[in-house]
Amino acid sequence: MKKPHVTCVLLIMIAFTLIVSCDRQESKQTKEPGTEIAETQGKVAFKINGRPVYKDEMSVRDINAAINDEILYEDALIKGVDKEPRVVKTLKIYTRNFIVGTMKKKIIDDYLKNFQLSDEEINKYYEENKDEYSIIDVHKLIIQDKSKAEEIHNKLVNGEAIDDIVDEYKKSNTEIIVQKIFNTRRYHDLFDSLEVGKISKPVDQQNDMVIYVIFKADVKPLDALKKNIKYSLLNEQKRNAIADYIEKTKKENNIKVERVL
Repeated sequence: MKKPHVTCVLLIMIAFTLIVSCDRQESKQTKEPGTEIAETQGKVAFKINGRPVYKDEMSVRDINAAINDEILYEDALIKGVDKEPRVVKTLKIYTRNFIVGTMKKKIIDDYLKNFQLSDEEINKYYEENKDEYSIIDVHKLIIQDKSKAEEIHNKLVNGEAIDDIVDEYKKSNTEIIVQKIFNTRRYHDLFDSLEVGKISKPVDQQNDMVIYVIFKADVKPLDALKKNIKYSLLNEQKRNAIADYIEKTKKENNIKVERVL
């Protein structure tokens, strides 16, 4: 059971070192070896076979653990683990995803330089998404005789009180159990609107039919939600910024997409 763990550690270390090695090679092409590279990389923490490992490149903070990881990395290179097909494929995927993630961050950082969110936008979002911030309390009517569910539903729709309906059906030995469920958004989708008195259609739940009736509805105030709304709007704008950039770069670079799947 230890081999998969060691393999995962090796894969992560190899991926990290591959990227770092690429940065070093590029730096060596434009700078004289020595102090400039050392300044870029930071302080040398230790050396393995003469190869410096910089403090900001250590796989973990504990230096002894980092040394052990580097020893394993050297051993993996000697044994050719970095040439194994699965490792090569994983490194390729990791490198591509790392580059794409870096590109997305550049796009978002550039977009956020001029991004501003007005109170009007926050208020508009709040008004358009009030259901999302509504908390409802419901009466849950559990009807064991499924054949009576539609009949009871019609009585509720016609305005008959729940207590009167329960009393009526108890006299005919039809049991109706009423439960109160407080402060939940779980049942929002059962109603066409979240108004007091709204009634759901009968729902088949295991051996019973269930009808839900809203008896209380509250909407959280805007002041308590501003931070959440800003976060939602910001994330939406980030997604839009990336999508717009993708469309722009497709046109500018004449990138053709052929979907196979």
